[in-house]
This record gives sequence, C-alpha cells and structure tokens, in this order.
Amino acid sequence: MSDSSSEEERPILSEHPDFADLKPVFPADLDKNVPARIKYSSQFVESHGYLHAVMHAKEISERALTITQYVIDDNAANYTAWHYRRVVVEGLSRSARQEMAWILSMAEDNPKNYQIWQHRRWCMERLIIELDGPSENPLEHPASSTSEADCGNQDAAATGAPWQVAVRTELELLEAFLLNPDMEDAKNYHAWSHRQWLVKRSGMWEQEHAFVDRILQSDFLNNSGWNHKWFILWKGDVCQGPLPKDVGTRAIDWALQLILKHPQANESAWSFLLGCVGGAQGVIRVPEIEKVSLSIVEAPGGKESLDSRFAMEWLAYCAQARGETEQAKNWYSLLANVDKIR
Repeated sequence: MSDSSSEEERPILSEHPDFADLKPVFPADLDKNVPARIKYSSQFVESHGYLHAVMHAKEISERALTITQYVIDDNAANYTAWHYRRVVVEGLSRSARQEMAWILSMAEDNPKNYQIWQHRRWCMERLIIELDGPSENPLEHPASSTSEADCGNQDAAATGAPWQVAVRTELELLEAFLLNPDMEDAKNYHAWSHRQWLVKRSGMWEQEHAFVDRILQSDFLNNSGWNHKWFILWKGDVCQGPLPKDVGTRAIDWALQLILKHPQANESAWSFLLGCVGGAQGVIRVPEIEKVSLSIVEAPGGKESLDSRFAMEWLAYCAQARGETEQAKNWYSLLANVDKIR
C-alpha cells in the first residue's frame, strides 16, 4: 500500500481484504464497554485497534507500515505509533530516502510536532550512514569545508560526498522552512534544534555563518538566530571564558554592524557581545563596543529612548569595570528612567 495519507484513498480496514486476517486489539480506553469513554471517531478507534493487533503479533510488513501511517494521521503525537513505525522501517530495510520523503510531506501540517522532528532526525542519521558518512560526530570533517562565499551557491551544494550533499539538501530545506513567510515560524524550536544537531553531527560548520547572517538580516529580533550564532562559534561545546581573540574580534565586528544597522534594541544581540568578551568583567577589553554604545546613547533622543537601554547598561558595566562608581551610578539612573519596568 502507498504512503499517501489522503482521506479519499484511506479504506475502512475491517472491509479491506489486506487486513481480513487481523483481529483488532482495543486498549482499555477504546473499549466500547468502558464507562465514560472518550468519544473517538470510528476511524480513530479502528486504526488504533489494528495498530495494537500488529504490535501484539510483532508483525513486520508493508501493511503494518501503512497502519502506523493511519494512526499518525489520526494522532501525530502518538509516540507509540512512531516507535513501531521505526521498528517496521528497520525490519523492512526501507531506505532512509523513502522515509524522508514521507516525513517531509507531513512537516508543513505539523510544524510544532515533536515526534515528527524526532523521526526526521532519525531518518537523517540513517541516511548519513547509508551514504557512507561518518559514524560519529566529527568536530570538523576534513571533506566538509565550505567557504562562506559558497553559501547559497547551488553548485557548492551539489559537490562533495553523497552524504554531504544529503546534509546540505536538508540544511537548505530547513532554511526555506525558517524563512517561509507563509509559515511565520522563523523561531520554531524544533527546526533550530534539528539544524544544530545536523551541523554538529556532520561537522559541516562553515556555511552556518552566512546562514545565520541571512536570518538576522531578515529579522534582527530573532533570538534563535543569535543563539545559533553562539552555538556555531563554540561548535556546540559548552563555552569556557571569552572567545579566542581572532574569532571574538570577527564576531564582535559582525554583531556591531547589525546593531548599528537596526535601531530597535534586542537584548540577545547585547548578550551575545557580553559573551564574546567573557562577561561584565571583560567589557573594557573591546573599546569599540563602548564607542558604539556611547554613539547610540548620545544620538538625538538617545537618552530618552527605550532602544538605548542596552547601550546604557553596557556603559554602566564599563564604568564599573574601571572602578568609576559615580559614573556607573549616573548610567544606572538614566537607565532607571528609560526602562522603568526593569
């Protein structure tokens, strides 16, 4: 049977010859004799009854795969159905590409469904292995270097080993999903988590700098984008202290350019800068940030604008770091007038 999930093609299982030898097994909450039973649709009850039948029989077959699809169509959050589907997929030696094609058809209708994203990750893991990719998470795979100039270049995406092409294709699909104006879901936690897992799993880090720049140019207030930038700078490891000087300098210059280009304040951008210098004690290590902060505050209306609040806070940090207590108090007084809620 096909993977199509359209209502027109879905048969009544009890009337279909392919399922004639199966006797549905209904769990307690679907039993018709249970008092105060939830009023599920007959289709829902039937699909779950047949799922439990094949699970009890430990059946690995195409029809078992079809039944898992029907149950997932009825309830995409049914983790039991997802688990058994993976058991059947492995038992049938179904290719990861086939399963990926099926899961992609469901993602747009269920963008916040955890089980769908988890299954998508499982499929990508199998696909990387099927295509002779690395069996472990490489910090930096030698064959995966893609310069930032290549990012977004279709020719660059088509080069490399087959598993790398598959990973780049998935990264492109994720970017299209996050930037799709119809979805309005550029901060989808599951999509960002999947992308971070995929980049770390494959060791393909370089294209991420240009990707996150496109995201933040599109939406400076996307906190997920700032988090991702930090993630790729540290290659997914837990950060310890300030960034290495050359990496930190590039990251700070990049962040300052975005801050100057976008007048609306975003705390994530300033938190990113704070992380780059190693916290409040390191703010005077990079005088350029203090200069930019001062230019924002001293611009016309800057001392009365809520958009200046993070620049003011930076200046207060700098005064504290130099031991200029009175100056720090002055900045905090201005900040209290501008940002009364905090």
